[in-house]
Amino acid sequence: MKRIHLVKFSAGMAAIIFVSVLWQPPFPAGAVTTEPASMPTTATAPTTAPVIPMVHWYGQHKSAAQRARKDNTLLLVVYMESSSPACQAFERLSLKRASVKRFLASFSAVKLDITTADGRKRFAGTGATETPLTRVFTPKGELLDSIPGCIIPASALLRRLEYSLDYWAASGAKPFTSSAQWKAIQSRLKLSTRVKTVRAIDKLLKVPVRKLPAGATPGRLILARGKALIFKKPAQAEKDLKKALKLGSGDPEAEGEALLELAYLSEKGEHYKAAHDYCRRYIKSFPAGPSVGRAYYTKAVLEFQALDDEAGARATLEQFIRDYPNDPKAVSAKHLLKIMDPAAPVPTPATGAKK
Repeated sequence: MKRIHLVKFSAGMAAIIFVSVLWQPPFPAGAVTTEPASMPTTATAPTTAPVIPMVHWYGQHKSAAQRARKDNTLLLVVYMESSSPACQAFERLSLKRASVKRFLASFSAVKLDITTADGRKRFAGTGATETPLTRVFTPKGELLDSIPGCIIPASALLRRLEYSLDYWAASGAKPFTSSAQWKAIQSRLKLSTRVKTVRAIDKLLKVPVRKLPAGATPGRLILARGKALIFKKPAQAEKDLKKALKLGSGDPEAEGEALLELAYLSEKGEHYKAAHDYCRRYIKSFPAGPSVGRAYYTKAVLEFQALDDEAGARATLEQFIRDYPNDPKAVSAKHLLKIMDPAAPVPTPATGAKK
């Protein structure tokens, strides 16, 4: 089976001072004036550029954790190894970017070298085997997210860390109403600790339908439960996702997303034809759905890598690019087409192509 490895900004401030000089007509000949021959220079106070907060990297876990508790801020722990090329790339291409340094100013951040005693011991406790590893904790030390690998570009790192901030803000809402709880659930489903949302989801499932928060339909709640269990209990997740198909019939955010999560589970279990069929069903049922790009692209990858149907993969990609040229996944689709056939022209977007 062929395998393709696809690798998957804040504005500055400026001050402009406009100085206008009023034009005066010249004095008539012989006129007497008391104005001095030259106007005295007026001293102006120098302008001071605003100080933009930047991340402070602690060298010890204890110091960073103490600051997180004191300031009630999230704790960021990055495990590194100076001799690792992946760590060097992560440092250069993400952590040293100005946008990242500004963003991380709101965290209590520490870098731990796993060759030191403290770093080695703590890294062993994560269960990971490779660096870099990025982890986010609450001020009290509860793990929110664990992100393995060299996360580049910097925008990808920022996007992932924003998920932790979103959850932290949602979970601290007062009063913590059912609507706030639903928002917190949706935020945590994007984190590696998503399984911890199951109890809250089950609590909402006991609420009468008419009293559920806006957007929390039974189908979407069951879908959320399936997503929460997909890595820890895939068999139960599959049952929940299939139930979401029925409860959320016609809803792209329930039935549609359930189809794509089932495609993921099927592909992971090497049931490639079933995964392909789930993607095909999404495209047919939800051509204007928010995840149609994901459906097309996954379908094409399955055709090319698993089903030995290169012609079918090319046709899927070309149709997707013609009909959805502005979809974020179109970039990846074009890249895959170039890998398959470097000499082939990129398809022309169709008239009235979907955005």
